[in-house]
Amino acid sequence: MSIVNTMQGKKLYCVALFMALNYFSSSTCMNNALSRVNSDASALAIDARYSLAIVALKQSCVSYLTKCLEDYKKQPIVLNDLAGKTAEITGLMIGRGVLQSIKDDRDNGFAHVAVTKQDRVAVKWLCKNQSFLFLKNNKDNQSPLGICLDQLEPNQLIDRKKNALVMMSCVVKSLGKHVKDVYDIEKNNHLRKIIDLKVMYSCLGDCCSDGFKFVCDDELLCCLMSQTQRCNARQILDTFYKEAADKIDSALVLHKFVEEQKVEELFDFLGKNSAMFKSLALQKNSKGMAPVDIAQDYYSSCLNNIESIGFADENFKKARCCLFMLLNYMRLNNGKKKGVSLFCCDKHLVFESDERSSVSSYDFY
Repeated sequence: MSIVNTMQGKKLYCVALFMALNYFSSSTCMNNALSRVNSDASALAIDARYSLAIVALKQSCVSYLTKCLEDYKKQPIVLNDLAGKTAEITGLMIGRGVLQSIKDDRDNGFAHVAVTKQDRVAVKWLCKNQSFLFLKNNKDNQSPLGICLDQLEPNQLIDRKKNALVMMSCVVKSLGKHVKDVYDIEKNNHLRKIIDLKVMYSCLGDCCSDGFKFVCDDELLCCLMSQTQRCNARQILDTFYKEAADKIDSALVLHKFVEEQKVEELFDFLGKNSAMFKSLALQKNSKGMAPVDIAQDYYSSCLNNIESIGFADENFKKARCCLFMLLNYMRLNNGKKKGVSLFCCDKHLVFESDERSSVSSYDFY
C-alpha cells in the first residue's frame, strides 16, 4: 500500500506540499520586494539628479540676468525680450517671476534702474507683470516709486518732471489694480509723499518758474489705499491734505526765517515746533534747498570773508546762530541730546545741558 494512501501518509504529504508552496511564495515576495526597493532607489537617484540639474539651470539664468541688469544701467534693454530669453536658457517659463530676485550689490532691481533712467517702456512692462517691485526698497531705503517722486521735486528739470509724472500715474494705477493689501503700509507712505508734492505745487503756484503743472486727481490717489480705507476715502484724503498743508506752511515759514537770518524768530519757531521738526528739517524750497542748506550757504559765505569782516561782525554771528540752532535740533531728533550740542551764544541754548565748557568735549574726528 502506498504511503500516500495511508492516513499518516496523507498528512505528511499535505505538510510537505504546504511547506513547498510557502517556500516558493516567500521567495517570490522577497524577490518582488527587492525589485521594488531597487526600483525606488533608482527613481530617487534620478529625481535628485534632475533637481540638481534644474537648480543649475535656474542659477545660470540668474547669473545671466544679473549681468543684464548691470548692462541695463549703461545701455537699453527690452525687458519683454529678456524674459523670453530665460525660457531659452532653462526650458522653463520662469521669465517674469525670476526678475524680482535679480538685484545688484545695493539691492537695486530692474524697476529701480528703469525709473532712474526714465525708461517709460520698461516701467509700463513692469507695471503689467511685476508692479509690486515698485514698492521694494534698496539698501538706501529707496523704492522705485520713491525715486520717481524725487524726480518730481520742483528743482528738477521740467522734462524729467514730465516723464516722472507719466511714470507715477502708470505705477500708481497698476498698484491699485494688481497689488494686494499686504503692501498697505508702503502704499500709504507713498500716498502721503504724493499729497505733499501736490500741496507744495499748489502753494508755489506761479512761483514755479518753468510752468510745470503737477496733475494728480483724488481718484488716482485712492489706488494707494486699502479696500477698507476706500470706504472712507474722502475723510482720509482730507486728513492727509491738512497734514501736508500744515507741514508746508510751517516749512515756508522756517525757510523764510533762515533766508532772512531772523535769529530770534527762528529760535522761537524751533522751540514751538520742535515736535514736528523732523518732518520740516528736510523740506526743500523751489530751488531744492532745505533750511540747513540755506544756513550753511550763509555761514560759508561769511567764513570766506572772515578776514575782512572779523568774528565780531553781526552778520557772521547771525549766520552762525542760525546754522548751529538747526544742527542742534537735527541732532536732537536723532536722539543725541547730551554732549553734542553746538554752542553759538548764551542766548540760544537748545538744551538745558548746554555750557561753554561742553565745547572742549566735542569730538570733531
